[in-house]
Amino acid sequence: MTINQKGLKVLAKLAAAGYTDEKKIVNMSLDDMFRLSGIKLEEIYIINELQKHIKANKLIAFFIITDDDKEAESDVGGGANDNTDGLETDDDTGGEYNE
Repeated sequence: MTINQKGLKVLAKLAAAGYTDEKKIVNMSLDDMFRLSGIKLEEIYIINELQKHIKANKLIAFFIITDDDKEAESDVGGGANDNTDGLETDDDTGGEYNE
């Protein structure tokens, strides 16, 4: 069992941007996500997965990765707690979106 460190980092960014409760996070649109300062595409994927977990009342399951979760992710090629997002960028920003 491990802690989803990437999820915690994204949660800290959301809190710093004023998204301090579940309702605000769940109601975020894609445009809201892109407006976050220094947000990366991988982090938008993580926010989306966080929204799904909040809606399903499985917030703890998002932040705690069990051995069973790791096995399931390897069987299907990834998941909310892996370090890939299936997106590639060709620029120097590392997937970061800045206006």
